[in-house]
Amino acid sequence: MSEKILEKHLQLLAVIYIRQSSEGQVRNNRESYFVQLGLQKRATELGWHKDRVLIIDGDTGVSASEPGQRERFTQLLQQIRDGKIGIVFAVDVSRLARNNMDFSQLTHWCAMYGALVGDLRQVLNPALPQDGLLLGIQCAMAVHELHAIKERMQRGAQQKASRGELYLGIPAGYVVIDNRHLRKHADARVQHAINSVFKKFASCVSVNQLFDQLRGENYLHPRIVPGSHGEQVEWSPVAYRNLMKMLKNPTYAGIYAYPRHQTKTRRSPSGKMMKTLRVTRRDEWQVELHNHQPAYISVETYHANMEKIAMNAQRSAPSGG
Repeated sequence: MSEKILEKHLQLLAVIYIRQSSEGQVRNNRESYFVQLGLQKRATELGWHKDRVLIIDGDTGVSASEPGQRERFTQLLQQIRDGKIGIVFAVDVSRLARNNMDFSQLTHWCAMYGALVGDLRQVLNPALPQDGLLLGIQCAMAVHELHAIKERMQRGAQQKASRGELYLGIPAGYVVIDNRHLRKHADARVQHAINSVFKKFASCVSVNQLFDQLRGENYLHPRIVPGSHGEQVEWSPVAYRNLMKMLKNPTYAGIYAYPRHQTKTRRSPSGKMMKTLRVTRRDEWQVELHNHQPAYISVETYHANMEKIAMNAQRSAPSGG
């Protein structure tokens, strides 16, 4: 047992904090969860009774890169301040947080209230200058590594997009071939459904009128089954939001545009950071490739549709005064 572990620590809880940073990891990397769960054995070997070992896994699937986003981590900090925690375990201490703010709070409150931090290799006391320094270095390196990984992924995505080969979503009516090229769906019924929407919009004065007309005709829209590369579709009544997205999508005019969306981060009334997506304007596109894939409408028709949508948006906007 480490000499840093005192009897007072053993009388308190040993917390096993389990974290996986995305829903994809939760679904596809179950082994990681069980490896982290194995820290229970580490805690009992270091002297904690099994009844004093607490598993916290409520933040699985939530990224640790943004501060204040993990509800159970916030509760953990409060338990430390309440003097209930003797040690916090993770597979690697740097995985407790991937941002400086959360990690600094954790080590600060552990040092203030006498809690330890441990992983598979080490037990550290944040109140000791040398251990505090080591924790700070490990956190800084983890944050730097995360930023470096994101930058490499971004550069790779931009390079792929410059060739028109990056698809973050497949529009209905298309299939992706070899993860590089879009082709029209082979099913004539799917093509007819897409063509009919654009044809009907040409004779409508607004998207609202088009939506009402489609609903009155019991129109069914092909919705792509996730993971099918566009090949499998399900038929359902079209939602207004999806209809608007379809009419605004330059893909149907044979144009490859990137980026099609931008992420906007804002703070909610509760204090949480919320991310929302917005559709980019044409002047924000970094890549615009014409005649990139088979088109359902001409470029001229696409721009005419965008003008019609913009004109109707101005008419429906509240007037000042």
